[in-house]
Amino acid sequence: MLLRAFDLIHQVGSGSFVCATIWQYENVRAKALSSLRKPGFISDKLPGVRKQVSWRNDINIWWNSLTEGQRLFFPICFANCLVFLAWRIPQLQGMMVRYFCSNPASSE
Repeated sequence: MLLRAFDLIHQVGSGSFVCATIWQYENVRAKALSSLRKPGFISDKLPGVRKQVSWRNDINIWWNSLTEGQRLFFPICFANCLVFLAWRIPQLQGMMVRYFCSNPASSE
């Protein structure tokens, strides 16, 4: 039981680190792209970056219009909805009880 708890802590910690790394990468990338778009930079020679599929472009425009707090809220809300829906699927309830429930009176 103790090993499963450490495994869960390791997975959550690793996942958080990966998410923070991706977030930092995206921030650095956005700053680099904004500096490329400044007049007189190399951007005059580079073609504009545009999504090939129209719905992806629409989602990209919507995502870029959100504030930083909204960009943080939507993925967390999506993950919570996935966990809620996983509780509703009978085949997944065993895994959900094992990894998402805690019983302090348990002997394990």
